[in-house]
Amino acid sequence: GLGRAAAELYAAAFARGASPREVASIQEHLDFLAELTGAGEARWPQPVREALAAVRRSM
Repeated sequence: GLGRAAAELYAAAFARGASPREVASIQEHLDFLAELTGAGEARWPQPVREALAAVRRSM
């Protein structure tokens, strides 16, 4: 699904030479987005929330 595809793209980008600092920055952004789109936020569809969570778990 969407989360798996995004996780694969991030993994490929990291493999090309992302620094630990760059990876940490992306993790922080994903954590922030997960908070913004949390279960109590009805404007964000469940698939979006699940995709964000899947990407974050893959890191």
